[in-house]
Amino acid sequence: MKPLRLALLVLLPLVVTACSSTESLNSTPGSATSLSFVPPAGQAGLYVYKKGSLITAADAFQTHLDGQLLGQVASDAYIYAVINPGAHTIRAGDATVTITAQAGKNYFIRQKTNLDPNGQIVSASLFVETGKNAQAAVQSIKNIQKANYTY
Repeated sequence: MKPLRLALLVLLPLVVTACSSTESLNSTPGSATSLSFVPPAGQAGLYVYKKGSLITAADAFQTHLDGQLLGQVASDAYIYAVINPGAHTIRAGDATVTITAQAGKNYFIRQKTNLDPNGQIVSASLFVETGKNAQAAVQSIKNIQKANYTY
């Protein structure tokens, strides 16, 4: 039990720092657009999100879209980007997924942190999610790190 307490004591300041570095949806220009789930005409919406826990709250893998840094997805946060139709590659750590975007559609990429048996962060995984469950997951998140960038 002592290692768990020590880990929590070490991670707690990082969690507070990570949470303070994200922007509130209420103060982010364009966030209402991202939560309307209606992409601009002729384009698509991309949501890269991570639901977190106290254990993985301190990690934030750099997330790239087509080789360009999109940002870091902290725990219980998401990045929203407006993307052009066509093939796009999303990468976080060593994980990569490719989507073929169609105008008028939204794409949801869930990021997950993988731990080794000792609880150390070792990698990220990316999953293409679909349907209302993915949309509901994004709606439940209170922090957004970027909004309305076109790629």
